[in-house]
Amino acid sequence: MAAPFKYTAEQLQQKYVDYLEFMTKQFDIKMDYVKSGERAGELIEIKLPKIKSIEGFCLFAKIDYQTFYNYCNAESVNIDIALFDIATHIRRELLEYRKSLGLNNIINPNLLMAIDGIKQVVDIQQNVTINALPLNIDNAIIDLTNDDYTILNDMNGNKLRELSENTLIE
Repeated sequence: MAAPFKYTAEQLQQKYVDYLEFMTKQFDIKMDYVKSGERAGELIEIKLPKIKSIEGFCLFAKIDYQTFYNYCNAESVNIDIALFDIATHIRRELLEYRKSLGLNNIINPNLLMAIDGIKQVVDIQQNVTINALPLNIDNAIIDLTNDDYTILNDMNGNKLRELSENTLIE
């Protein structure tokens, strides 16, 4: 039999309420220059509210991050359904709060992705269909009608063109 959890559902709920109250009084300080007006160029201190997070709540509640996720796991040994419900609600509320900050560019979304281990992969391929008459280049006629060709760049950024099929007409 596993050891009982540190908090009951009611205690965890109260700890979360205390955390939210505590966070209203916590600030990060940013130094920035006044952009315009009489004080333009003056360096000032800007108080920014600290961001609430699951990690911050765990530190405040003095529980391990994994312990909190055990609270959110319905299959954990000794889990009380009320504790599971409260922990799951807290987790979802804090994740939604963080998502909102990223979507509104209050926190850099790329930073959130890096913290979450999400990598953005961009794979770009540009295919162009050309519907044109045959070209006459250096007395050789190249028929580009209905050919697909891919535009590529070399290592120096110079554009290269690769025809999928081209027909020389004499």
